[in-house]
Order: sequence, then C-alpha cells, then structure tokens
Amino acid sequence: MAGNNPQVRILCRAIKNGCFKEWTAAELKIWLVLKAHQNSKDKKVWPSYSTLQNCTGLNAAGVHRGLQRLVRRKELRVLAQGTPTESTKYEMVD
Repeated sequence: MAGNNPQVRILCRAIKNGCFKEWTAAELKIWLVLKAHQNSKDKKVWPSYSTLQNCTGLNAAGVHRGLQRLVRRKELRVLAQGTPTESTKYEMVD
C-alpha cells in the first residue's frame, strides 16, 4: 500500500528517521487527521472538535492540548478562532 502512495512513503520515512520522536501520541493522531482532511490547494482545515474526537479517540481536553502543542511546534497556524457555531480554521505548515 505505501509503495503506491508517495505521501505515505514520505510519512513512513519521516517516522523511521525519528522526525516525530518528541511528539505525543495525541499530537500525531491529530496531525494525521488534519492532514487527511486538509484542502489540497490551500492547506486549510477546519475540523470540529467532534470530528477530531471521533477520528482520534481523544476527549475534548486531549484534542485541545494536542492542537495547542501543534501550534506551538509551528506545525499548525490558527487562521480564525472558532465560535460556538463555527470551527476554528487552521493552516497546515510544511
């Protein structure tokens, strides 16, 4: 499977080379879900906490902490803060 998908090959190589060794499991799960949901043209993503919780198995506090860590690591940029009726909009940073 990975042999046919260049993105999966790159991710597997990065994991093998220790690129994510300082990341928590929550950060990696959230990052992978965000990558899977991002807009391929502008790298923007706006998942709800509910989506992130369902896809990662984390609770709301775990999602919040993981997102904050990804922002601090500069892997994720907040474009627009969410409201009770709208999700926060992020940009994935390469």
